[in-house]
Amino acid sequence: MALLGIAGCAVTRDQESVGGYLGDSANTAISVGTLKGTVMLSGFARSTSERNTAENLARGVQGIKAAKNAIVVTP
Repeated sequence: MALLGIAGCAVTRDQESVGGYLGDSANTAISVGTLKGTVMLSGFARSTSERNTAENLARGVQGIKAAKNAIVVTP
């Protein structure tokens, strides 16, 4: 499932990887798992809007029948 996936990119001089760029300043960490057409979202988001966006994106993926959202909003 390509949901929330990032294609690999080469890092050149004076550039940071996605993980390096986000570093400790990112509060969003969402894990996605699927089983028999059900997607399970877990982790942390910075806002209810971010939490809902992740769920809406998951529900929009072809073949997904249900979504369970266990994302916790952290201040």
